[in-house]
Amino acid sequence: MLLPWSKLSTLAISHQGIAFKQADGQSKLLTDNKLAWTNVAQLAEILNAHQSLLKHQHVRMLLSNTLIRYLVLPWQNEVFTKQDWQSIAQHEFRKQYGAAADAWKVSVNFGNYGQTMIAAAMDESLFVQLEASAKALNFTVTSIQPLLMTLLNNAAEPQRDWILVAEPERILLCRTHNEEWQQAVIDSPPSGLEYQHAEQLINRNLLQMATNEQPSKVNSYVSAALHKVWEKTSSKLQKIVLRSNSTQAHPLWMAGLPCHNKSLKINLDFAENTQLNNTLWTWGILAITLLAMTLLYTQYQDTNKKISDQINLAENRAQSKSNAKPNLAAAPAMQDKLRLAQQTQQQLDLPWMQMLKALETVKLANPNIAILGISPNKSRAEIKLTGQTAEFSDLTNFLDALRNNSNFTDAVLVSQHLEDDQAKLLYVFELNLGWRI
Repeated sequence: MLLPWSKLSTLAISHQGIAFKQADGQSKLLTDNKLAWTNVAQLAEILNAHQSLLKHQHVRMLLSNTLIRYLVLPWQNEVFTKQDWQSIAQHEFRKQYGAAADAWKVSVNFGNYGQTMIAAAMDESLFVQLEASAKALNFTVTSIQPLLMTLLNNAAEPQRDWILVAEPERILLCRTHNEEWQQAVIDSPPSGLEYQHAEQLINRNLLQMATNEQPSKVNSYVSAALHKVWEKTSSKLQKIVLRSNSTQAHPLWMAGLPCHNKSLKINLDFAENTQLNNTLWTWGILAITLLAMTLLYTQYQDTNKKISDQINLAENRAQSKSNAKPNLAAAPAMQDKLRLAQQTQQQLDLPWMQMLKALETVKLANPNIAILGISPNKSRAEIKLTGQTAEFSDLTNFLDALRNNSNFTDAVLVSQHLEDDQAKLLYVFELNLGWRI
């Protein structure tokens, strides 16, 4: 598993070439001319020729949309496991593209409960070659992402409008409504006609939609390789995101896209990352939290004793001066020290262990809840909890148990969404908990 402080390199693969960006920020084209893509053996040869660049690197693989197919899946209440959703996606791809889809590797993004899902597919042979090259050349594949995933995860706001991704000879239009996927449409225009085809694709799809479902603008992500094509346009339909200031080779532009390390808005990662058991993670986090709180409590006792000694010493000195000079008030500097000491003692005097014990009691009564994080906020008398569970009913029971505990004032569910964990779906949630200080 990649540690949070590990630095990532990026390998960008497209029909226009391959680029590599090192963790220190240096980018390099690994192919001189336009890549005539025929088979994955070419990729192995290119990577072998640049083994020194890749060796010991943690690499994010970024694939152009020319190497990916997309479709939207309707929600089905009776489907629960990741494998089942992938089987459904594989079947839908086969219906659209024929028997060739049997040789594709499929990934499905899980959003909120009851919403449509977007699925992506790549050639299994390309995936196998990437894994084999990583093993042979001694580098680590951290993720294999389609370009759409990287672009949307770096967006500042959730996608409420349609999304268009423009690459050389490839246009991808994703229709959404109320943050829910509707359709993914592909066009493959001749070189130099990408802008005209993008406008035509948007207009055709607008005609198919009711007025209340049409977006105000289409968020367009345009490759720097198409800078000259889009430079002088003033489209009334498109809102350009990540506008380039100069023309740049398409794979270099891809490699330069920032890597999003926070919570993902869309997850279409094809890499089979080994994940630790959620229960072990939960107990590990709780153990670390309890250890930290124990150390804090020990430090608190030690600090409290020192502060008490200082206060007693200050009071004794003040009393001595008062006895010696009964008509003089305590020095202002001494009063400031006393006030600061009292404020510090009040801030440290919090019932940390009582809160953790109460939380542990509720957790033991709800064994199906996995707590992933605990963030107390003493200034607001509030605790932020993050966790996950396989059943929504377990989450409601957990909330009721917290509300009924006398150590807490209230428990409010802030957010929840579905994520896949190997063979099952999990509800990942965040809640705010009132804390009786």
